[in-house]
Amino acid sequence: MAEEQDFQLTGGAGSLHGHAWLPPGQPRMIVLICHGYGEHLGRFAHVAEFFRDQGAAVFAIDHRGHGRSAGEKVLVDDFDELVDDFRLLTGYARDKFPDLDVALVGHSMGGMLSVRYAQRFPDDLAAVVVTGPVIGQWDPGRVLAQADPVPEIPVDPGVLSRDAGVGQAYMSDPLVWHGSFHTQTILAFVEMIGRIDAAGTVEVPMLWMHGTADQLVPYEGTKKGWEKIAKDSDRHIFFDGARHELFNETNKQEVVDHALAFINDHI
Repeated sequence: MAEEQDFQLTGGAGSLHGHAWLPPGQPRMIVLICHGYGEHLGRFAHVAEFFRDQGAAVFAIDHRGHGRSAGEKVLVDDFDELVDDFRLLTGYARDKFPDLDVALVGHSMGGMLSVRYAQRFPDDLAAVVVTGPVIGQWDPGRVLAQADPVPEIPVDPGVLSRDAGVGQAYMSDPLVWHGSFHTQTILAFVEMIGRIDAAGTVEVPMLWMHGTADQLVPYEGTKKGWEKIAKDSDRHIFFDGARHELFNETNKQEVVDHALAFINDHI
């Protein structure tokens, strides 16, 4: 029968909370889930369960300063340090299943981290799927980076999904960060976006999915970054009217089906 288990890794800022969703019997692939800013791995449990039911061993961690992991809340000096943390998860998963291909699924900030991971460690991965990644021209971040001090602007739950229940659950989730950005974190976002642009083409096969009504990470800005890193063989799917959290959108089954089909093509 299927199994779930918590585990702990030791990252650069201390303990990292992790969780695994394991299928019955021998899995056919590893899927790593990389969550977004201010949230935690538990918000992707339904995505993990979907991949597990398709035969994947699924693993995720809370990034430092997020969820149940150590570190000052949502404070990031350099996002490459989070990539280094996340690579510990790859090692943990491969220790358990050394002969399986690894696919990386990242959302928003986690999409940015996934792209950067693929630039730095392409041999680790067979496929990358990103939704609403913070790459290219991120205008909301540019505005915040120029503010002094950074204003306390809570996330409007209505921008997450056309499903109102998603925003309600987000606002009532005690593991979600509901405060303001740190200035240093905003500057680290801007720095990493530039670093990704400069590093150029990602050699790992990639699928990018985005909602055209995404207000947190606007589609057109991300498109500018995608054009700098994508190969002709990579795929891009946009969903008209969808908002930021595609895995929580009203068409979420369509989204995970696309993700699975792409990963199946490359493992």
